[in-house]
Amino acid sequence: PPSAASILMEVMISSLEPKTRSNYGAGLLRFNQFCDQLNISEHDRCPASEALISAFIASFVGKRSSDCVNSWLAGLKFWHTFQGAP
Repeated sequence: PPSAASILMEVMISSLEPKTRSNYGAGLLRFNQFCDQLNISEHDRCPASEALISAFIASFVGKRSSDCVNSWLAGLKFWHTFQGAP
């Protein structure tokens, strides 16, 4: 049977509009790609430090719109919330 955590994740994800889900997923993908390029450990990704998030944001200055980056950050916040991270 599904675990309580997987049921909670399904409920949280299904509460999002499809476009929001897509944007959040893109943000998590980009964040993990960024961390992979810098060899950031899984442990240091969640909770992500302010310095790591700032570096992630800075890497997209002039490359993506602020709305795009803000939606990615909202996705990271959603992920951190689900993980019980600050």
